[in-house]
Amino acid sequence: MKKRSGYRKNRNRMRRFVAREYMADKLSLLSRQEFEWHIIKALSSIKELSNLEQRKGYFKALYNNMPVAIGYHQAPPNGHETYEGVWSFYNSFRSRGYSGLIYISSGYFEEACHNLEDRDLDTPITLLNIDNLLDLMEKAHMHPDEEFLDDLVQEKIRKYREKLNKDKEKVPAFYKLKRYITSSLLFFGASFLFPSYFPFYFVLSILFLVLGLLSQVLSSNRAVH
Repeated sequence: MKKRSGYRKNRNRMRRFVAREYMADKLSLLSRQEFEWHIIKALSSIKELSNLEQRKGYFKALYNNMPVAIGYHQAPPNGHETYEGVWSFYNSFRSRGYSGLIYISSGYFEEACHNLEDRDLDTPITLLNIDNLLDLMEKAHMHPDEEFLDDLVQEKIRKYREKLNKDKEKVPAFYKLKRYITSSLLFFGASFLFPSYFPFYFVLSILFLVLGLLSQVLSSNRAVH
């Protein structure tokens, strides 16, 4: 039972990791209209938020019945929002009567942005990065279905195995040859140290020498092709 429970936990952990990675990649590829729809859907999971209205380039809503403005930034894969981008939004909305501001990015924020968030401002600003956005999307049940997730996991495993095999093939032929030659010399020496086993160790010595030469020839052929 413990093994089965551990397997389920690992499977669910892997599914969640792959789902979040997939959703993050997808966000960076959406059209502006699709991206805004995803933001609206994700924000619907915040129970304190109500009366969400889309305006030109931002949203307005009530957070605990207090007016807030919500800005957003669609970042490229592994992208960051700059301090200038956050400050531009803040500077545009801080004097419009909002009790607070929220700024969402599908990437991360430059360190200076957090300094703005931590300051004691008349109109406070809250920054939500890609991790926070993915949390909201999970709460809104925006993740892929289980069958699709299983396919993604299998694809991830396949690519990982392919990478391992390629990494093995990338081991320089010189080092492979060196290992075979070293083994050949060791067995060759052992054949004289233990005369009664001379034929056995001598054959092994020849075998490793041949394997070393073959590996060198095969790697040369691969390099040519």
